[in-house]
Amino acid sequence: MKVYLIIVFPALLLVTAGTVYCDENDMNKGKEGPPTSASLAPYFTSPQMMSRTYVVQPGGIGSVARFRCNADGNPTPTIRWLKDGEDIDDRRFGFRVRYKKWKLILHDLELSDSGNYTCIVTNQYGSIDATYELDVRIAQKPILNPAKPENTTVIVGNTAIFQCEVVVSDLVPHIQWLKHVDKDDSHEVIQTEPERDPLSLIIQNVTFDDAGIYTCVAGNAIGISYQSAWLTVIPPPEPTTKPDITCQCQCPSTKTP
Repeated sequence: MKVYLIIVFPALLLVTAGTVYCDENDMNKGKEGPPTSASLAPYFTSPQMMSRTYVVQPGGIGSVARFRCNADGNPTPTIRWLKDGEDIDDRRFGFRVRYKKWKLILHDLELSDSGNYTCIVTNQYGSIDATYELDVRIAQKPILNPAKPENTTVIVGNTAIFQCEVVVSDLVPHIQWLKHVDKDDSHEVIQTEPERDPLSLIIQNVTFDDAGIYTCVAGNAIGISYQSAWLTVIPPPEPTTKPDITCQCQCPSTKTP
């Protein structure tokens, strides 16, 4: 049996396909690749098309998932499609399901479409099958760790570091850091160095003007999330001085009587 994984996102679809596996326990079952001159059992003609990575449209209206099981044999085999081990209920899918020769096409994907889709290719000399696993997911805006970034206190002249953590994001998020400006209640964008991790904000040689609220903003096609933390800048500690202890000692007289 062959198993593939397809992941569908409403705002962006990421689909991965696994390695092709053949079930050869039954000697009457066909094998992938061209048959020998004596073989009349079914075989898959385009296994490379079945194991590639798929990219399809977002879920909802206009989304499409295609499953291919191109095959041949002599006589020409028939194909049957199952969902989760049972015949596909055309009444449930309605106009959203289409059969095109060796393909099964699903339109306007819904969460309930998730499951295992199996093609069974059969003629009188044997049968072969392949299974695709379809996972339709609802994409969402990034979810950030509420404990990060943390409030930080730094001595003037030292380095302050803020860390942001994206816990969940089905889509690759864009990260940006902002600093709250008190005078007009606005924010200024903090430019981070491209080669550094965007989830880290490093402020070197901190001054008193750097004190304030810093916000990590994570956004994708669905929406944005943000978390903020305070930076407090304090002066260096006062140098400690040793007490001035003066000892007055009376030395014994060296005069002789």
